[in-house]
Amino acid sequence: MKLTIHIGLHKTGTTFLQRQFLGQPAQLAQQGWLFPRTGFTDHSGHAAKAEATPGHQGIVNAALSNNKGTYRRLFREIEG
Repeated sequence: MKLTIHIGLHKTGTTFLQRQFLGQPAQLAQQGWLFPRTGFTDHSGHAAKAEATPGHQGIVNAALSNNKGTYRRLFREIEG
């Protein structure tokens, strides 16, 4: 298994990539890619977008708070 992480500064295309991956799960799966939904928060169209934290912030929060439930869900999603 390979893990690819894109961590971008403001205006580096991160939100664009997230939206593309969210909209094409079947096509990604056919090519052996998984864009996990676990821990993902989509704030597209959010009124307070500047204050929003889009992406997999839920996974970061789980790491900071030692939330094992989030990790269990993520591992189940990865295992299929």
